[in-house]
Amino acid sequence: MKRCTTRRALRVFCAAFAALLLLLSVPLPAHAELAEMDEIIASAYCVYNLSQNMLLYSKEYDTKIAPGATVKIMTGILAFEHFQGHTDDMITIKEEALRGVSGNILKPGLKAGEQISADSLLRALIINNCNDAAHVLAYEVAGSITEFVNQMNKKARELGCENTFFVNPTGLDDQNMYTTVHDLVLISQYASKNVEYLELTSTDHCVLPETNMAPERSISSRNHLVSTIYYTKYYDVLAKGLNAGATEASGYCVVGLVRRYGVSYLVVVMNSTYDESIDYHYCYRDARRLLDWAYANYDYVNLVDTTTMIAEMPVTLSASGDHVTLLPARSVEIYLPADADIQNDVTLSYTLLGNQMQAPVKEGDIAGILTAKYKGELVATIPLIAKSSMSRSGFLGAMAWVKSALPYILGIVGAALLILLGFLGFAFLLRARNKRLAAVRHRKYMGKVMEKEKNEHKTPQRRVARSVTDSDARPSRPTVQSRPTSPKSGDTEPKAK
Repeated sequence: MKRCTTRRALRVFCAAFAALLLLLSVPLPAHAELAEMDEIIASAYCVYNLSQNMLLYSKEYDTKIAPGATVKIMTGILAFEHFQGHTDDMITIKEEALRGVSGNILKPGLKAGEQISADSLLRALIINNCNDAAHVLAYEVAGSITEFVNQMNKKARELGCENTFFVNPTGLDDQNMYTTVHDLVLISQYASKNVEYLELTSTDHCVLPETNMAPERSISSRNHLVSTIYYTKYYDVLAKGLNAGATEASGYCVVGLVRRYGVSYLVVVMNSTYDESIDYHYCYRDARRLLDWAYANYDYVNLVDTTTMIAEMPVTLSASGDHVTLLPARSVEIYLPADADIQNDVTLSYTLLGNQMQAPVKEGDIAGILTAKYKGELVATIPLIAKSSMSRSGFLGAMAWVKSALPYILGIVGAALLILLGFLGFAFLLRARNKRLAAVRHRKYMGKVMEKEKNEHKTPQRRVARSVTDSDARPSRPTVQSRPTSPKSGDTEPKAK
């Protein structure tokens, strides 16, 4: 038995060592250098892999900058979440809601007393960046512009934006309002999780229904990555929103989401320029160059597939073998830069969920975890599953049951013996006690008998004594006869004749 266990342990060790060598010998792409980034006009920017939560390239990532129209991403999210599910609600615009509105507005602009649906206002805000729609929605959501701005800042803090402060819901320049590229990534990441909102930011154009004070309004997206109304040279068929606009302080900005080959890329471009002489928006060229650079320099690397043996797990009570092969539940792919040193930077390891498995084993049963790390950071976790099924041996199962049940059986027998011994001991003690009590009773009884017999011998004498009279009891005193007086001297008694 010991020899069999040793042999099994040796087999498992050899399998694990072979698996490690196999992992290390997986064909991997050759080491390459990252391509240089083409010129970027913007002063702050980044390209970010939302799918892997990985920053790919950036400049002035945490530097405070004027947010410009990107403020409306937060405004749109709060308003959209507030009215989601009841966008058909009709809103009567109050004069206070339009106070201080300037910049880009609907054509014709919103008016006090106008009755318009929440859906139309949301479209005007999210698609066309309309400042009057932003004011009206903010007022309806929070009751005042000030309170709505407070909600914007509260939400920013909840998302982890440490360097963002909002002053208004429109993005109009204010020296006290700022954000960073990093914080815009956090806000955009949150916004992209709302599918309906994301689809609305990707809408090319639409027509708003007439109201009691205005005819139909036609609006189009100001983000030329998703719209072809104004230009076609910036359009990206894979793009999904999110926002674009310009102010004097922020310059030309664009925040775009592009999905390519299952990967969601977020590109943020802040403080870029517009060349009026050639009618060219460099913010879109900057965004395009950032995305092209990411496509060229990052990709998924397949490390192992579902046919790669990782380890062997001992199996007990099996009718067909003593071990099962473990395979990855799915292929292990890691999103890496082209210059990644796979041999040194990527680490594969596995952990088994126990020392052995017990039959029956089903194909696909999870028996371990395979992990992949890039430069010490966890990037993939894959279950290890049994390659095949293994039935249970009836005989071995019965023996195992007996073996497992034996301590309980012995325990029960031992307990029964203790109870029996306890009972016998108790009976012995009880019998001894009864003997002592019987002896005591016998002694008492014999004492009474002897006393009774003694009393029976004494009783007749006492009765006779009581029947005798006092005269009989006492002996009669004999009659004392008087003695003749002795003659006195000289006197003689006459002699008898």
